[in-house]
Amino acid sequence: MVCTAMVCTSVPTAQRTRTNPRMMPRTLLTTLLAAFLTVPALGQSGGSGIDASILSATGALNAAQKTSVSSYAARSVEAIKSGTDQKAIDDARTALVKPSRDPGATPAFRKAYGVILVTELAPIAKGSDLRRAVVAMQVLRFTRSSDALDVIVECATPSTESDPGKRIAAGSLLIDAFEDLEASNTYYDQSARKLRDAAVAEPDWMALQQKLNALAAAARKKDLP
Repeated sequence: MVCTAMVCTSVPTAQRTRTNPRMMPRTLLTTLLAAFLTVPALGQSGGSGIDASILSATGALNAAQKTSVSSYAARSVEAIKSGTDQKAIDDARTALVKPSRDPGATPAFRKAYGVILVTELAPIAKGSDLRRAVVAMQVLRFTRSSDALDVIVECATPSTESDPGKRIAAGSLLIDAFEDLEASNTYYDQSARKLRDAAVAEPDWMALQQKLNALAAAARKKDLP
């Protein structure tokens, strides 16, 4: 029985031990390690390349502003989706993260930007290319969007994602995503229950550990009575 402040999860012994970590391909672990080591650099902010008047919007973006933001994101999204140069993909990830981290970005802008990014990046995150999926999830993690977090939770769930490597990556990103998310207690409860169910069904011990850490992060952020 594993408990957090929000849920108690009973994980069958067979599920905890079914996957031998020595059987995980070395290339997979190398890919994940390289991806995670780049995450701290994404926290840099400023110089987003989007007009300051859009970043500082206090209400819903108008059609012209949405078009401008979509155009800004399009090139970088395409690089993540189909680029072959790793540096270009890394640069595209940085370019997409910067607006979310810009100190001048308002909640209204972040909400609109998050909608655009979820629409464009969710298919990549759910796709079969692990490296591209991890990059897409890294970008989504910084949006502070519940829709983006839903995509990452889906990628961490065995019933919807068969790749254990992606489930490990998604679980790891959820830890920080929960810390930054601006959402209601109801949403935290719903997400925690989804993660609890995913943990019960998780056959990979590394992916399970990340889910439990994410559950703990959700419990810390939630306003408990």
